[in-house]
Amino acid sequence: MINQFANRKNYSLFEVFNQITNGSNLPKISNEAKEIIEIVKDEIEKYLEETKKDTIGQVLYSFLEDKLYLKILADKNREEETQNIARFFDKIKAFELTAKNRNSVQEFNDYLESLIEIGEGEKEFEPDPDVDAVNVLTVHSAKGLEFEVVFMANLVKDRFPSRDRKEQIELPEEMIKEILPEGDPHLQEERRLFYVGMTRAKTNLYLTSAENFQNTKRPKKPSRFVIEALGKSKIDETEKIKLPQLERIKRFKKKTKKQKALPLAKKALVLSHRQIDDYLTCPKKYWYIHILRVPLLREHAIVFGSVIHNTIQDFLKDKQKGHSISFEELEKSYQNYWINEGYLTREHEDRRKKEGIEILRKFYQKEEATKEVPFYIEKPFKFSVDGTLVKGRWDRVDKTKVGIELSDYKTSSAKDEKTAKRKVADSRQLRLYALSYQNIYNEIPKAVSLIFLGSDNKGSREVTKKDLEKSEAEIKKAASGIKKQNFKAKPEYRACNYCPFKNICPDKREN
Repeated sequence: MINQFANRKNYSLFEVFNQITNGSNLPKISNEAKEIIEIVKDEIEKYLEETKKDTIGQVLYSFLEDKLYLKILADKNREEETQNIARFFDKIKAFELTAKNRNSVQEFNDYLESLIEIGEGEKEFEPDPDVDAVNVLTVHSAKGLEFEVVFMANLVKDRFPSRDRKEQIELPEEMIKEILPEGDPHLQEERRLFYVGMTRAKTNLYLTSAENFQNTKRPKKPSRFVIEALGKSKIDETEKIKLPQLERIKRFKKKTKKQKALPLAKKALVLSHRQIDDYLTCPKKYWYIHILRVPLLREHAIVFGSVIHNTIQDFLKDKQKGHSISFEELEKSYQNYWINEGYLTREHEDRRKKEGIEILRKFYQKEEATKEVPFYIEKPFKFSVDGTLVKGRWDRVDKTKVGIELSDYKTSSAKDEKTAKRKVADSRQLRLYALSYQNIYNEIPKAVSLIFLGSDNKGSREVTKKDLEKSEAEIKKAASGIKKQNFKAKPEYRACNYCPFKNICPDKREN
């Protein structure tokens, strides 16, 4: 009724809501309905106000938190819904990286409509590639992917290739400037898609068709593309699969949607140091991040660290090449990398930005004074432990007079040398780095270090065989638990207090 009134008066729904809450008496609107409308209007105004200072992603995340929706999904283990929301946040992130106005709801709606027009909106739940499940994809969405076994369906005349739908008003050929391809362009495009589908298979390819579609009177003929692919003038007698009589009856059984976690694929497990750390900190944290993929807002500390890290990386790579970089150029790189995301207020952002410049100034002065050139910067590595592939990157590798030193930059602070050394000794990441270097080069690095940019100091310690053994045991423990799908929470007050899921996890420890 409200819709009808809005259409008749050429009002938006929001304008009608305003009229109702301001005392206008629309017929047949109960007091209960008015109360609900007032709640809805207040919430729309609240989130509209948030768009003036926050990005689209931040506003949506705020809404999901306010409504406890993420908590509901996490409590009920609804993997499909959670991953669909995570995929939607991926779209938001892609929009925010390119949009002129990251706060514009209208711009995002236009962006979303464009995605839907090209078929992006048709995709629903997509299982994790590490999950043992069948992927049902269109040929378009399978581009760039490969699978051991591929079944291509619908390979009959008038379906693949599909019938050419002529445009209602065709552009005369005389007005087309490009050189038109010879032959039937629609058939050529369908043939190209068929080729794309076939080449997704690595080991086995099955080409399938059916004689009957939706009770057609005549049996369907196999696609001409199948004949072409087999290099024959006609298809020999194909293997026919008849549906058992009972199954033909069961087709009419009412379908029920089951909610259950999908099993992990029985293939080599690939882990990063972050995944190992997440699992050993709390298996449920790993489950939230890497299985459910619950969307997370990037906190300002992570955003700030990423900007500093990228700026230093570029500087050191130029230094490796023998290029001389001025501080002004370093600062310009920093400004280019800056991301205004996650900060509490504009003043907070400005303060952190200035702090970043001071951090880089001290870093630059120290680098210029020492003239040391790193051996590796952001060097990727991978090695195997009992069939588990471990991948990552070394921030910095130096060849010193006494041996190899592996270092990692931190934008956090260590108040003194004792604190810095303790953090190095506790670092699971550095132990893994040392083990990776030993596995790849058959040489134990001499030392591992954390460079604390926030306090302009450094903690180092020598690497021992005990460190390597401990890291190997940690990898094995994490891999074993993940393969067994043991994601039971391990609540500890300190870990829970810093956990990004403390507001939705039912197992968090309060004290």
